[in-house]
Amino acid sequence: MTDVTECYLPQIAALSSMLASGLIIAEVLQDGQQRGAVSRVLLSMSAGDILFSLGWFLASWAQHLSWSCVFQGFIIQLGYMASLLSNASLAMVYLLMIQYNWPQGRIQTKIPRMMLYLWSFCLVTALVPLALDMYRFTSPVCWIGSPKSQDTTFIIASLQVIPIWSCIFLDSVTMLLIFRKARLLEAQVDNVDQYQESLDSHTRTTEDDSVQIDLLSLPDVNASLLRGSEGLGDRESHHGVFSFVEFMLFEPVPMVFPYQDEAGGYGMNIDGSMLISSAVSNTSRAHDPREDQVDPVEDYMIPQEEQVTGQPEEQNPETAITREPLQDGSVASNERANNNGYIEPLTNIGSNSTSERSADSTPNMPRSHKRSQLIAQQGMWYIAGFFMTYGFATISVLVFAIASKWNPPLDRTSYFFLAGQAVFNFLVFSRGRQQMKTRMGAKLKSWIWNGAAHCRTVFCLLKQRRCLPLSDELHQSAMDTTSTVTVLQHNNGIKHGPGNINEQQCQCNAEQQRTTTTTTQVFTNGPH
Repeated sequence: MTDVTECYLPQIAALSSMLASGLIIAEVLQDGQQRGAVSRVLLSMSAGDILFSLGWFLASWAQHLSWSCVFQGFIIQLGYMASLLSNASLAMVYLLMIQYNWPQGRIQTKIPRMMLYLWSFCLVTALVPLALDMYRFTSPVCWIGSPKSQDTTFIIASLQVIPIWSCIFLDSVTMLLIFRKARLLEAQVDNVDQYQESLDSHTRTTEDDSVQIDLLSLPDVNASLLRGSEGLGDRESHHGVFSFVEFMLFEPVPMVFPYQDEAGGYGMNIDGSMLISSAVSNTSRAHDPREDQVDPVEDYMIPQEEQVTGQPEEQNPETAITREPLQDGSVASNERANNNGYIEPLTNIGSNSTSERSADSTPNMPRSHKRSQLIAQQGMWYIAGFFMTYGFATISVLVFAIASKWNPPLDRTSYFFLAGQAVFNFLVFSRGRQQMKTRMGAKLKSWIWNGAAHCRTVFCLLKQRRCLPLSDELHQSAMDTTSTVTVLQHNNGIKHGPGNINEQQCQCNAEQQRTTTTTTQVFTNGPH
């Protein structure tokens, strides 16, 4: 049993990790010159993962020959440091994008030099033990060990323990900063009501009941909106308390701001600044190249139509938002922002049911607004994967430092997660990628995330409807109804159904019994 948990399980995990890293590299290389900043760091991280996992795959096979043991220890140490530092670099890239709004082009100019320094340092840390003859079998692999005649505790701590603790501290701070920024963005969305009320207080109604916006009142509107970003600790969102667990496990509402196209001129930038009339905005706001740049690896589930043209797909003429120019050059619109920040036709304002909203009522807004929260969540998932991979090893070292002896079950668990570190990276990578470009990557993505979407749909139905178990007759009748559960996934646009449960055939609570039977739509910006 010891051989299975100590050798074979890490070998299986290492083989899976090498496959996952190879798929990430193949996908990124398919993007050619269009690779973004995150993609370039992922290349470095995946290369380090392959070296590290290869050393673990060799396991105890390499201990029998001195040169093979040295080779195994060298590639493990090189891959270990490269993986650690690449994870830290990836976290910093996400921090610059989310917290400091660095454009892709600016970050990409720093990546080559960053990677040069990173791999040079990793190579030095791998050569030092080689020069000191410290690569030896340490069970279950050959890594850095202390010669019997020397005390090299400080060197071992400097090459193995201090780097991982430093990266854990750095990633922890980075995750907190990204989460804080995401909360600020969520607070701005929650204050859409105040935004709309401020606009309504400075409007006048024309003969055809169209709404005309008074541009002279924008300072008051902006001040009212920015006041909503204060007191984040006491704020509750429309979805309940915006907690860290909710942000990580459930897809948040996309960053949707009150917005009209440039002809109408109204909207809000990602930092809360206002976009006013086209005549003013074209002269006062410089063009942001980030709005034109598309990173194929960082598509983040943006609809296919928008990726090609940069514009949202055509709306149904019956539900499309119309705008008519007024005499003073402003724009009249039959749209209004609801409580969640979505702009929908005035005919739907009276409805409180999510199922009655039209999918075509999604606002036309800058792509950067829609992407920001998804990018933040993607970065936090990569950091969470780093914690899961190296967390058990860190706990094992702490237990040894306190108890002065190793804990075998904890050690074997840490071996498994260390060897398979790239598997979680592939899950996060495929989750955030619009379309996998390799055949194997596409099959794995479909197999993993379509299954996860089905499970999540069933969970949502059971949680929201609170239905009691149905008899076989009622269950068969429910399966024959026309009500379907539609899962709209932005990554492939496929409808998954039927998952039919009719509301009339469920013994739900009193509030649900008062509602009519409607088609339930579960919207996701990517599987979870």
